[in-house]
Amino acid sequence: MRENSVLSVQNLHVVYSALRGTVKAVRDVSFELNKKECLAFIGESGSGKSTLGTSLISLIPGTGRVSSGKIIYRGNSKDIDIAKLSENEVRKIRWKEIAMVFQSALNSFNPVLRIWNHILETAKAHGVNDKEFVQKKSLELLELVQLDPERVLKSFPHELSGGMKQRTLIAMSLLLDPKILILDEPTTALDILTQKNIIELLKKIKDELELAMIFISHDLSIAAELADRVATMYGGKIVEIGPTDDIFYRPKHPYTKGLLKAVPKISGGFEELFSIPGEPPDLINPPSGCPFHPRCGYVEEVCKKEAPQLEQVEGNHYVACYKWRGITDGE
Repeated sequence: MRENSVLSVQNLHVVYSALRGTVKAVRDVSFELNKKECLAFIGESGSGKSTLGTSLISLIPGTGRVSSGKIIYRGNSKDIDIAKLSENEVRKIRWKEIAMVFQSALNSFNPVLRIWNHILETAKAHGVNDKEFVQKKSLELLELVQLDPERVLKSFPHELSGGMKQRTLIAMSLLLDPKILILDEPTTALDILTQKNIIELLKKIKDELELAMIFISHDLSIAAELADRVATMYGGKIVEIGPTDDIFYRPKHPYTKGLLKAVPKISGGFEELFSIPGEPPDLINPPSGCPFHPRCGYVEEVCKKEAPQLEQVEGNHYVACYKWRGITDGE
């Protein structure tokens, strides 16, 4: 684990038990998250992004579990492997050290409780029983996310707009001063102006509170705006990772290139949208070799037999592809 890292994920495998067999949702994923850094994960639905996020705080839904690997969190005094902790031990880290903002704020609130009750219950569930402290902290955080604290604390969830609910959820996630904030599609279902405001807010929070962030999104433009580094996931694996400019302007993996080409342009003439042929792999029976090879236009026999490992392109830019040297940036 590097000196500047706050989280190190090493050879992580996450599986779900299903009627047809075992779903290999996250496969041999490794990465490090640096202090004060935002690392974004992009990719199609089913690529393993959300499962990866929930595994970091042991909140994998349903029949999911970490089957192997390490999730090393650098606490105040020592490194802790979250994957080895019991539920009671994880609760001491969850929300206090690592917090998560889930997709769809509406589903994160109980409709019959006021926002103040949500905040108070969250604090009590994690051992904070000082009501006066919680109230003072709540007022500060709601102001930080540019809401009227008095109004919001008295409100029921349905009395807040979508953007207000999302801001409130972000404020709640910061209640216990975590070092890492995981955001899973925090702008889904919000209009474009509200999305812009949320992203500006997250930038401000990251800088003022010196947080490390993991940002999970389908929206490439938002990832480009917020992230310092970007990781492309496909078939449960990281297939490319590097600084944001490298991934968006100098991508090397055919899948990353395909994702970027599929984004509609807001300027210029009308163009037919590009789509990646085929469909994401069945992770009960994933393809041998490179997970992307059944859909790749550059596939060769070696791609079908052996899974490529992440290889350094330059600097902090890595790609898992046998053919990346032969693919020009314009292709």
